[in-house]
This record gives sequence, structure tokens and C-alpha cells, in this order.
Amino acid sequence: MEERISKVLIIWILLFAKIALCSDTTSHIKPIFSGYASFQAGEVEKGYGIVGNLDHYWLEQGYAGLMADAAINDHFRVIAALEGELNFSFSVAAGTVDMNRPTMFPQTGLNIKHAEGIYSFGDPEQPFLQLEGGLFPFKYNPDARNLGEYLFRSFTYPQCLLNVFDRPYADLAGLRIGNQIGTIFHEDLLLTSEIHNYPLMDFSLSYIATLNIVKFLEVGAGIDFDRLFPVHGNETTPKGYNSPGTFDDEYYTVSGDSGYYSFSGTKVMGRLSFDPKVFLPEGVFSKEDLKIYSELSILGLKNYDVDTSRSRAYYTNLSQRMPIMVGFNFPVCGPALKNALGFKLLDLLAMELEYWQNPYPNSYRATYDDYVPLPYATAGVTNDNLKWSFYAKRDWGNNFSAIVQVAHDHLIPESFSYVQGNSDRTDVLLSHGDWWWVAKTQFNF
Repeated sequence: MEERISKVLIIWILLFAKIALCSDTTSHIKPIFSGYASFQAGEVEKGYGIVGNLDHYWLEQGYAGLMADAAINDHFRVIAALEGELNFSFSVAAGTVDMNRPTMFPQTGLNIKHAEGIYSFGDPEQPFLQLEGGLFPFKYNPDARNLGEYLFRSFTYPQCLLNVFDRPYADLAGLRIGNQIGTIFHEDLLLTSEIHNYPLMDFSLSYIATLNIVKFLEVGAGIDFDRLFPVHGNETTPKGYNSPGTFDDEYYTVSGDSGYYSFSGTKVMGRLSFDPKVFLPEGVFSKEDLKIYSELSILGLKNYDVDTSRSRAYYTNLSQRMPIMVGFNFPVCGPALKNALGFKLLDLLAMELEYWQNPYPNSYRATYDDYVPLPYATAGVTNDNLKWSFYAKRDWGNNFSAIVQVAHDHLIPESFSYVQGNSDRTDVLLSHGDWWWVAKTQFNF
């Protein structure tokens, strides 16, 4: 399997090299530099985590990024970007244990955000085909502000959703082929390597399509063969981690055979975006006002065949792996409201609701503690099926933005403790009534 993946990557690299070398290059390559600096702070007003009650628990983070975008020629671009982080551990585990000490101090880090090459065929402004390779951010749902974007921001087995404030996209590493037919149809085929979650470096094959036949309706769909090509098969599908039929990766089927749970699986997604402004007078509302959008996903099409009399059963009900999100943009930025107030109130105010009948806490703790594709099933810990989020943004030109979010979402704060069990990796807003808020300022250049 590794040999086949290697051949694909080698062919892709050689293709990029041939395209770049055979194309006319500009006489002077002048990269365009851009960047940002942001700071955010907020509070978990009510929640629960490994440290106990998180009522009025303060959170802070800071970011600074720098990007260089160089046009090698009219069709080939190279983009490189770095991002620095300032983080504070959400759980402070003081004491004499050395592996707890990082929680007592701020931590800084430097990450690669872009490391990619993009070649566009046809008109560079509206290419009919694009080849992209490297490390790049990817977003298929332009409307989602917090919830949604399920295909690449989730685990398959165990089912787990991941939210990061004001980053409703996924950082991917791999290859992308994009095809555009006018303004009606767009499709992407991706071969990506897992760079975030254990088991690392497994390859996934994904396809996403977007259709705009009429101005007021956008339809999208996608499929992700998650970990279709495992790099280390014994990690992707672990066998015999514990004794059969117990709280482990092995189970008995109804026919009496033994089977093994796996991290690999197939995820699907469908989405809609409805814009009623087509039927309303022009010049009253802004571009994003009044949009209604939705996204549905299935995190794992396979239902495991488990003999419940001999084994503890997981992943037997498809409806429990099916989150659905609905969003609405309030009319807060249109010319009519701006003229009435005499100033611009906001650029965006979005409300999102999500329903997900997940019987387990939204968590990947079992994956990191025990290296098995099982949910974090513990007595007395459940998951609230209904999530909500309010997201507001105000821009002052192109150089400054202020963002506020209030939500009962999938918040999994980062802990820097290296002691097993002190890093929860579990949603801290599990119960009805839990919520948090966060505010962010960002400067761009």
C-alpha cells in the first residue's frame, strides 16, 4: 500500500515540476506579502471538564501569521505561510510532577499554515482546472461560521466533531484536483494524508461537488473514504488490544466470528444554501443577509454487526452518527439599515443550530489514552443533542476586525499536561445549559 501511495506522490511531484519548467516564467518574481495579528479571550460560563466544574473559566490565545504568495508565471503560484501561537493550558495541574509543569506557563509554537503550489489551466482568474499540492486550508461550505464543515472536521470511528473558534475550515496535506464549469458547477478530488489525529499519515480519498443551477439555491455533496490507504494497518485497525468481548477493539458478530473495530470508514455530506434576496427588492440587504443554510453528514456508513450478548456493541445505529446543522444570517448589514442608523452595525450576524443524537460524549480520549477506535463511554457522562452558536463580525476597512461568539458548541480546550488522563480531549460543554463566549480582535495587512 505504501508503495502505491509513493508512486502517486512521485508522479504528482514530477507533473508539477514539468508544468513549472515548461511554462514561461516571469523575469522578476515578486512575492506578495500579507499577514495578521490577533488576540482572543473568553470565558466558559458553565461547563465541566477533567478539572471539575468550569464555571467562569477564563481562556486566552494569540496568533500572528505571515504569508508570501509568489506568481512564478501567469498560471503557477507558490504560497508559503507561518503562524505563531501563544496558548495557555485550560487545566493547570500544579505540583511536583514534571510532566504537569507546562500547564503552569504560557506556551508558544510555530506552525506551517501554507506550503503549496497551485497550477491553473485556462484563464488564471477563472481557471477551468486547478492542480494543488502541499499543505493548504480547505473549506467547502462558505456559509458555515462555527458548526458544520463536518467532512474534514470530524473523526469517523469514534464519532467526534471538532470546532475551533473563527476557523471553520480544515488544514489538509496532500493533493487536490479542482474543476470549474462556469458559475454552475465546481468539483474537487482530494488525496490527503492525516496530519492531526492518531493514527497519523493514513491517506484518505475525497470528492466534493457544488451545483448552482439557479441564483437562489446552492447544493453541495461529498464523500470521504477516511483512511482508505492505511500507512500502518495495525494502528488503523488494531487487533487484540485486550481480551475478546470486553471494553476493547475486538467483538463477536452475530454469526459467531470475531471482528475488529477500525479507525477507517466512509463519511458523506450534503448541504443546501438558500438566498431569498433574489425575490426581494435590490439595494435593501447585503450579500450575506437572510441566507438560510444547512448541512447533514453521516460519520461512518458502516454499522458494525455485533452480538450484544457476548460483546459490548458500538456503531450499530446510523442515526447516532448523523449530525445536522441549520444556519441563518440576520439582516444587519444592508444599505437600508445602514442609512436608517447612520452607521454600519455589523458585517455579519449568524445563528447556527445543530442536532446530533450521539449517545456518547463528544470526545477522542479513548483514541489517545488507549489507541483504540472506541468512544469515550463512561458512566454518568452523556452528550447534549442540541448545540447552538451566535457569531457576530464587524470590519473596519480591510485592516481591522472584531469578532464575538456565544455558543454551546463542541469546545475542546487544549491542555499541556503530559500525564495520561490530565489531558481530557473531551467536549467541556456536554450538558444542557453549558455555554461560553469569546471575543477577538484582528489586524491585517
